[in-house]
Amino acid sequence: MTTLTLQLPDAHSTYAQYLQNSVARTQRKLHLFEQRYQFSTAQLLAEKTADDLSGGDIDYIEWAGEAKILEGLNEELALRTR
Repeated sequence: MTTLTLQLPDAHSTYAQYLQNSVARTQRKLHLFEQRYQFSTAQLLAEKTADDLSGGDIDYIEWAGEAKILEGLNEELALRTR
């Protein structure tokens, strides 16, 4: 009789991969805003207001929100990969 062994991925490494994928996706979104408006996310947060964006409040909230999400993802990833 043949025995089949199934190996499941380690939950810790699977979650770390999920976080890494989320970081990459969020970075792509930030890059699209940076290309569109021709300034960095750091400049947005330090110097700009919604009035500086052609997309107004919606773009400002989304862009700043993605920056905050990236910050949280990086913190979580750092905790998981110690």
